[in-house]
This record gives sequence, C-alpha cells and structure tokens, in this order.
Amino acid sequence: MVAIFREAVPQGLLVLFGSHARGDWVDDPQTGYQSDFDLLAVVREPAQADDVALWHGLEARLREGEARGAARGSAPVAMTGAGPAATLSA
Repeated sequence: MVAIFREAVPQGLLVLFGSHARGDWVDDPQTGYQSDFDLLAVVREPAQADDVALWHGLEARLREGEARGAARGSAPVAMTGAGPAATLSA
C-alpha cells in the first residue's frame, strides 16, 4: 500500500490512524468483518490534492492489490471524497 502511494505521490506523507494505528483492529472470521485502514494523505501542492484522476487511479491500484490479497485477508479499500478534504481508507 505504501509503495503504491509513494509511486503516485513521491513527496507526500501518509498517516495511519484509527483502529490499525491503535492496535485494536478487528478481523472476525465468523462474520467476515475486517477493519479498514484509515489513511490521511498529505501532499505539497493544492493542485495535486485536487487531482481527482490521481486519487481515483490510486484507489483503483489499491483495489487491485486488495483483490490479489483477498486470500491473505487484506483489509478493504474505500475512497471518501477528493481534493483537500479527501480521506482515503484502505
């Protein structure tokens, strides 16, 4: 996940927060529920933050990795918003 982000945004900062950062994530084999990864992407340029194509492409690449990693139990990926107020959950 980090490698994919670094390729798309080489000078960005990726911050993990939420249950995975706290160490209390859920992976329940009985229900199939898995906590997602909550990530905050910080970029240098406002234009990069507003580049919807960049973020949607990044989400697609993360989803491809999710599909390949489903057998390994990777967490789900979802993109919320785009631009300065966007959050990327993976």
